[in-house]
Amino acid sequence: MHRKVVIAIGGNAITQENQRGTVSEQQQNIRTCCESIADLLEAGYEIILTHGNGPQVGSIVLQNDIAKQLVPENPLDVCGAQTQGSLGYMISQTLTNVLKDRGIQKKVASVLTQVVVDENDPSFQNPSKFIGPFFTKEQADLLHEEKGFLMKEDSGRGWRRIVPSPRPLELVEEAAIRTLSKDGFLVITVGGGGIPVVRKNGELQGVEAVIDKDFASALVAEKTGADALVILTGVPKVSVDFGTPQQRALDTMTLDECRRYLSEGQFPAGSMGPKVEAAMQFVEQSGGVSIITSIDRMKEALAGQDGTRIVGPENRMRKKMRGQELELPHLKHRIKENLEAMKAFTATPGNGCTRMPFTKETRDAAEYLKKVMAQAGLEVREDCVGNVFGVLRGEDRSLPCIMMGSHYDSVYNGGDYDGIAGVICAIETARVLLEQGRQLKQDFVVAAFMDEEGCRFGTGYFGSKCMLGQMTVEECKTYTDKDDITVYDAMKAYGFNPKQLGRAAWQPGSIACFIETHIEQGPVLDAASIELGLVDCIVGIQRYMVTVNGRSDHAGTTPMHMRKDAVSIAAKVIADIDGMARERGEGTVATVGYLKATPGAMNVIAGSAEFSVDVRSRTQENIDGIVAQIRQRLDEETSAVGASYSMEQKLEISPVDLNPRMLDIMEESCKAHGFTCCRLPSGAGHDSLAIGQVLPTVMLFVPSRDGRSHCPVEYTPYFDFAKAVQVLYDLVLELGGV
Repeated sequence: MHRKVVIAIGGNAITQENQRGTVSEQQQNIRTCCESIADLLEAGYEIILTHGNGPQVGSIVLQNDIAKQLVPENPLDVCGAQTQGSLGYMISQTLTNVLKDRGIQKKVASVLTQVVVDENDPSFQNPSKFIGPFFTKEQADLLHEEKGFLMKEDSGRGWRRIVPSPRPLELVEEAAIRTLSKDGFLVITVGGGGIPVVRKNGELQGVEAVIDKDFASALVAEKTGADALVILTGVPKVSVDFGTPQQRALDTMTLDECRRYLSEGQFPAGSMGPKVEAAMQFVEQSGGVSIITSIDRMKEALAGQDGTRIVGPENRMRKKMRGQELELPHLKHRIKENLEAMKAFTATPGNGCTRMPFTKETRDAAEYLKKVMAQAGLEVREDCVGNVFGVLRGEDRSLPCIMMGSHYDSVYNGGDYDGIAGVICAIETARVLLEQGRQLKQDFVVAAFMDEEGCRFGTGYFGSKCMLGQMTVEECKTYTDKDDITVYDAMKAYGFNPKQLGRAAWQPGSIACFIETHIEQGPVLDAASIELGLVDCIVGIQRYMVTVNGRSDHAGTTPMHMRKDAVSIAAKVIADIDGMARERGEGTVATVGYLKATPGAMNVIAGSAEFSVDVRSRTQENIDGIVAQIRQRLDEETSAVGASYSMEQKLEISPVDLNPRMLDIMEESCKAHGFTCCRLPSGAGHDSLAIGQVLPTVMLFVPSRDGRSHCPVEYTPYFDFAKAVQVLYDLVLELGGV
């Protein structure tokens, strides 16, 4: 059974042909629809409801036109919002009453939904969407002549107005729809296709159009992880050769058959065409099934006994993954047990996790990880820089291995999941492979890296860089902690011989790919109630320390026009940096996190001002562009008063695009198991940033509650990690040729 279903009710089902469209008529028609919806709820379906508004919005436009001498006319997007609100109200109220009469415990919520479209969509030049009532040819000609309406004949039923109908791209209220549905509400959304809006300069703006409700419904079905999309129309099945003696109803159409029939002109653009195209879109994007039928045959159609089903080719990978479902509650228990145990290895009990490299805490953590790896059936070793590896042998040890892991150090007073959760998930993946008797062709290696954070010595990615052969003994002598202890001396005190650091490097070609699971450390997934994040890029970073050199003078006796105020110059530039990042978009961010004025007295004009700049983006062009803009603004402001500046680069890391094949496999796994997911960049650096420069790499994010990380309140539910292990298991089996 298709458990979660999006059902799209046509506006013509609410105001039927030959009806005036009175509220009482609409309410009666809505009640008939709601009775059928209640039947499905009783049968155990989870439902999201959408609806059209063609007749209703057309009527409101006419009302506006007739009354424009008395009250101002509203634009088409506002008219659409009015119908979405009024119809949502009537459907919600009627459905609530029907459910109450039947004793069905179900909450109903109508969400006024904005839908983002492309302002350059071709439909703005070629309108095709029918709205409003039917007219005779004579009436249509008169409306065109007097009011400028574009009129077109609608499938032999009469003439109607046509307006632009751009394709929907994004649901502005997607997070609210998902959250309400997840909390058990029957959600009514994208009424009339949603309110069409475009993004301009980072803001939403309404446009004169009506979005096709079937395309909007397909987008809702895709974004909410629905199993099926049901598009209701006036006939129980789609037919070819419609209206001819050869008319033939169709039980099933493949995507290829849909394309062929569309190319033959079997489904006109003004009637069945958009329904078929929307049905295809959902099938192509989600792998689910679409059904086109009438409301009175909806239950039978969902049971496979009526209606026309649009299906895609059987996805081999997804079908296989559905047969690989793991016992998530059991996984959750083991993950929780190990992560809870790891909490003990901290220098600051009761105040977060402080696990610095080459300390007692990392020694205790490493010994625990070695014990757990051994219990999971892995061959365990610790290298000469503190990296811990567990190996599950494959069929052919000569093949490059699949490596999965993360780091086991922390920041000062950090959280209990950053890094170490990825190590535990990797151990569980290996354990499950062994338990299920699935031997890979190549070795599977779990990696727990030393000192990714760089908090003690300012190194960062130390363990993974040593594995890649990118650290030297001499460098270890230059990095020091707050007590002036070098990495070199800390390693000696830890029991290692730093002169042997080169032995930590793996041979080129010995690692096929790297996989890292990590908490998101940001708010995106949690805010949108998305279960897993597929990281397609780790952003590049450039950091600078900017020093503006002005002149210190008396705050009371120096006129404003004669000042070289370093703080004033810095403030003007800093104020523009936020806008530079917003204008670039694409997840680009820019931060000024440090600011110092010298001499720092209340009655002295600052002679110098220092501030930091941190710029991050998934594209090098955006980073370089913002840095160039900052230099230009500094040139302008300092030259205007005869001041000067310097801009010292502190860090430069190029963006890393993660492996598309592994991303696709993980996405298929999420769809196979019903996990909601999205692709997103990582705004923070990870071991994957260093490793991804030289090896095929991918990252999987689990949500961070409220986006909090690097602090004691950092938290992710253990069940989320269990879902991640399911996806990792599927990925490794696919990569390992099993």
